[in-house]
Amino acid sequence: MWQLLDDFMCDASDKEKDAARGQVHTLMQWSWPVGVLTTLQGIWWRRCLYRVQLEDTSVHRAEAVLRGRLTSVYHTIRHVATEQNASMHRHAAAKVCVLALTTVACAGMSVPGQVCPIQHTLLFFDGGSRGNPGPGGAGSVIIQVGGSKATARILRMASVSYAHKTSNNVAAYHGLMNGLRLLQAVPHDGRQAYGNFMDSSSTSFNKMVDHIASIAMATQKSVQVEAADMSRLPFCWTPVLEFRHGDVEHWLDNNPDMTDSGRPSLLKGVG
Repeated sequence: MWQLLDDFMCDASDKEKDAARGQVHTLMQWSWPVGVLTTLQGIWWRRCLYRVQLEDTSVHRAEAVLRGRLTSVYHTIRHVATEQNASMHRHAAAKVCVLALTTVACAGMSVPGQVCPIQHTLLFFDGGSRGNPGPGGAGSVIIQVGGSKATARILRMASVSYAHKTSNNVAAYHGLMNGLRLLQAVPHDGRQAYGNFMDSSSTSFNKMVDHIASIAMATQKSVQVEAADMSRLPFCWTPVLEFRHGDVEHWLDNNPDMTDSGRPSLLKGVG
């Protein structure tokens, strides 16, 4: 486990590694009782089926079902652990824990290499209003993923206020249009751009732009941020830089054809 973490965070500082180790300890404490309970449920399930003899009760099928249930449980723990805390350390710890718990151990086991040879330009956008209709705001983020450095880098952001009355849907479409305008200023050179549009009922992995839209509603000001401005952002923007880890990971998980299937994470070198 610790060797996996060291391999995964080989470029991190000792302080960051210590923080991730603490998160691993916490996550494994969560995983142990849930894993035991799921295993006991699997044993009971097979015993019940064996008695009624209505389904296949072979050892092979029982192992496959149990493995699938455990994998689902561990991925659920990873989702819960990273939903409220988007820090890089917790994401790294959750990824390593799930990898260790769902991979057959063998000599020389290591984290698969991070490979995403093609560079992608992603557009995340969202918007909302207070009152629906009411004063609203929209957020847009352009992120560059992949390439030789396998990093995820924010290129441009926009927080646009609509102090007049608007609706959630209209604000979201404004977020899309603002993002497309930002995208026009980004050189593509044969790369592709992907829009990541999520409805208002699925905001667990669209937190960057949701927070940016909230900033616009709170300040009633419109702001455009360039890559060179990242180090000078006010404190209220800090969560945006943290939320990108989970948002981009979720996009990668839902677009496996865009990366090598062995990818554990693309975010080790997030800049």
